[in-house]
Amino acid sequence: ELNRAGQEITAGEVARIHWNAIPDPAYAYRVRLTHPNGQVVEEAVVQADAYAFAADQFVSVGFTYRWEIQPVLEEAPACPAIVGEIIVRN
Repeated sequence: ELNRAGQEITAGEVARIHWNAIPDPAYAYRVRLTHPNGQVVEEAVVQADAYAFAADQFVSVGFTYRWEIQPVLEEAPACPAIVGEIIVRN
């Protein structure tokens, strides 16, 4: 499980993140993974308090990816995003 300070994973490993959900079922969460080159490589809107980024995203050792979770209500951002890092090691 990852936190905002940045966590290390092994190359080819699934990266799981979790957060404290807003206690209102109307909220969804936009989850985004950004490659070190700035390209968004995975994005989803989920009705959950956890998400797993696919292992095939993390094949390059030494790269640091950025993840972002943003609560949304009716497709509009509801508050600032929570961000963190995933550091890929071998």
